[in-house]
Amino acid sequence: MSAELIESAPRPPQLRGVVMSISPATLDQYWAAVSGTLQIMEQWTQLLCAADIYRCLADGRMQLWAVFDHAGSLALAITRIAQSSRGSICTVWLVSSQQNDDPSISAVLDTCESFARQQGCVVFEINAPPPWANRIKGKLTAVTIERDLRPARGVN
Repeated sequence: MSAELIESAPRPPQLRGVVMSISPATLDQYWAAVSGTLQIMEQWTQLLCAADIYRCLADGRMQLWAVFDHAGSLALAITRIAQSSRGSICTVWLVSSQQNDDPSISAVLDTCESFARQQGCVVFEINAPPPWANRIKGKLTAVTIERDLRPARGVN
């Protein structure tokens, strides 16, 4: 499947399988369709939640990319560009409504990488569920290990 970037495109059946960039102006139109899949990400990271992502997308601090496939599953990527003394860094978080191998992830990842290059980024950092580590090409440079520091429920 070739990835094609379409700014703020509607989601008619003929666009299934196409990578779409969802702009802040059309975010509310698509939010119901994507928010459930974003909540899947909350199962493997404490760093982001759907409500925080919405705020960052709405004000343009993050970008949302989506692929609706023919079977109705959804692959998403959220990108964020940050500046460092060494250059711009694009961080991407990947999530899919399918827990297994989703071919749409490759298309959305390729599109995000092209976007990062167009923005002049020097690093493309990928965050994905742990089982995907062996399926995504790139150099493993670090491992993120999270510890939940909130008090246990029911403990005073």
